[in-house]
Amino acid sequence: MDGPASRSPRSSHSSLRSAAIAPADGLLGAACRLYTASFLRCLPLALLGTLASTAAAAFASARVSALSGRFSALLHVDLSAPDQLITAYGQAVTRAHALLRSPAVWVSYAGAALIVLVFHGALIARQDAVAHARADSLGTVLGAALRRLPDIVLALVIFAAAAAAGVLALQAASVAGLAVLTLLGLAVTLLAVWLWGRLQLWLVAMFTEDVGALGAMGRSWMLVRGHWLRASALTTVPYLVIFVFSSAADAAAGAAAGLVSGDASTSSMLAAVLSLVSGTLTLPMLPAVWLALYYRLCDAGASGAGSSAAGK
Repeated sequence: MDGPASRSPRSSHSSLRSAAIAPADGLLGAACRLYTASFLRCLPLALLGTLASTAAAAFASARVSALSGRFSALLHVDLSAPDQLITAYGQAVTRAHALLRSPAVWVSYAGAALIVLVFHGALIARQDAVAHARADSLGTVLGAALRRLPDIVLALVIFAAAAAAGVLALQAASVAGLAVLTLLGLAVTLLAVWLWGRLQLWLVAMFTEDVGALGAMGRSWMLVRGHWLRASALTTVPYLVIFVFSSAADAAAGAAAGLVSGDASTSSMLAAVLSLVSGTLTLPMLPAVWLALYYRLCDAGASGAGSSAAGK
């Protein structure tokens, strides 16, 4: 039975931490071992997180469903007519800006994001405990995640402010012509991708090093320096896997609906169960990849510092 966090010198997972940073081993292999070794202990968290995030996402989507018709009208623009295209882009950016100013949208989507981040943080804490052969409990890791809620909120505010700045810049450029809008849109997208690549380990740093939002972002910025391309390529893999799992679940739900055509409640229940299974399996994937990458970059930083010291 899990108890308070304590180190156990002998465990079936005692070599997992060193395996995750072994230079001869691939990062994806290390992440897969971390995922499988911690899966049973992460299963209750993954199940709870999937249930909570699904409910929050459904609520958030319902809050903005009335706006879907307005955006779908933009799909009927004649792409061969530059004036219509510029007008459509301007309308899309303006409506996106209106969404960003809507308190209902902010609260609903921020709540959904907070739930996902809290459970990701709890999963990181549990996987790190497995990697270091420490005992823990479900209440301990959830409590640690909830105590970090103010720092997670601050991080979300920072990311949201950056996103709002990008939308405002695009809105301002929408009156300058299609060429300017396209170039600025490309620049904003590339900048956002680059910044996210440098900051992608902030949640891991927060839960493994016990630092606040700004400290965690600074730690991620330092660790990823010089490793942006490799780190970003690695973290793309779990997103693809999650997409494949979700697509397979949707396809299976569609096939099941065909088998029980005419029984809407049964097909809806089957779709919900398949979505729950898919979410439970995939929720721990990103934390495992982040953690394996974090271990490797920490080791690389320590080795570099040691080499520098030895050369002096």
